[in-house]
Amino acid sequence: MKTNKFVRITELCQHYQIQIDFFEEIEYHELIEIHQFSGQKFIHRKQLRRLEKIIRLHDDLEINLQGIDVVFSMMNRIEKLEMELNETKKKLNLYKAY
Repeated sequence: MKTNKFVRITELCQHYQIQIDFFEEIEYHELIEIHQFSGQKFIHRKQLRRLEKIIRLHDDLEINLQGIDVVFSMMNRIEKLEMELNETKKKLNLYKAY
C-alpha cells in the first residue's frame, strides 16, 4: 500500500494542534479508520474532510464524540432519504408523461 495516499497522525496533530489521544478516541468510536505502517499511524487522505468536520463539531460546537457519531448517522440517513425521494420523483414524472 502506498503511503503517499496517507497522512501521518503526528503531522495532523501538529497541523490541527490536537493531542494524539483525540485520534485514539476517534478510532475507538469508529469515526475515522486508522492504518498502521512501520509502527506509525496514518489516516487516508480521503478522510481528511471528515476529520475536519469532526474537529469543528468537537471544538467549535463542543459536541462530544458520541454526539458526533449521531450527527454523522443522521446526515447519512438524510442523504439516503434524499436519494430515495429523487428516485421517486423520477418515477412519478414518468407516470405523468403518459
